[in-house]
Amino acid sequence: MGKSSVAIVDLSWAMYTFRHSNKWAVRTDEMGRQCPTGHVLGVIKVVQELGRHYRAVLLAVDSRAQHRYDLLPGYKAGRHSPTGNFFDDYKIMTDLLDILRICTYKKNVFYIKHDGMESDDIIASWIDASVSDHKKELFCYFNDNDILITPGKYHWFRSFHEPEVDRRAYIESKYGMPLDYLPIWVKVVRGDSSDGVPAGLPRFATKRLVEICTSDNPAWSQTLKWFLHEAGVEFDRDVMTRMRINYEVVRPVIDDVANFRLKRFESIGEDVAGLLRKYEIRDFVVEV
Repeated sequence: MGKSSVAIVDLSWAMYTFRHSNKWAVRTDEMGRQCPTGHVLGVIKVVQELGRHYRAVLLAVDSRAQHRYDLLPGYKAGRHSPTGNFFDDYKIMTDLLDILRICTYKKNVFYIKHDGMESDDIIASWIDASVSDHKKELFCYFNDNDILITPGKYHWFRSFHEPEVDRRAYIESKYGMPLDYLPIWVKVVRGDSSDGVPAGLPRFATKRLVEICTSDNPAWSQTLKWFLHEAGVEFDRDVMTRMRINYEVVRPVIDDVANFRLKRFESIGEDVAGLLRKYEIRDFVVEV
């Protein structure tokens, strides 16, 4: 990791990861209820560790990508279904600002929240920029295959405690394609149940999908019109409509990273200490 190395983290993924792995971490709120705090403890610990190794750490924060919900009303529907148990149903995003206040107390940690862009889009924009910016070395922490759609030059980690993932080996093993990025057509054709995206072409032959995705056409020339022609469905209006919706929902929103504002809270030590007490995090010192 050189002096110009930058780490970017999908913060929502990190919070949910530690919410489940640190179930033992709890606090008592003002109403005497037990609340989970594993997401707070896990994130601030790992971000502080990253801050020691990278020149800068960027936390990508979700904003609502309204165009996806407009195109597909069922987008991300059914996530986090309530159980009726307060502890299990606790909305960890209510602690987001406190986590950001604690994390950005360290001077080389920032967060990015950009209107209309999910954290996936923010990370994809940085990956896209890595193609032309060879001065920076980019280290990405996420576990959403949608981000793999964007080709680029970067290091990928699916965990904070495991080695770097070999993208080419991963994609070839999982999708049968010898590529270091995931062609968007896989998601457009197969859909994505975790995001509520239905299959665009049900029962489309896997062999043919692989052939199309690994054709000699460069990624930048593979338009939706091109794919529909290759798949032989450009005259089926219903299929074309469904595929177009999937394409627009799945496609990353790419913006020039120069348009992103790196934000941080100007917290003082007393503020951070008060937040640590609130979450009953003891014997932990947050570095400046």
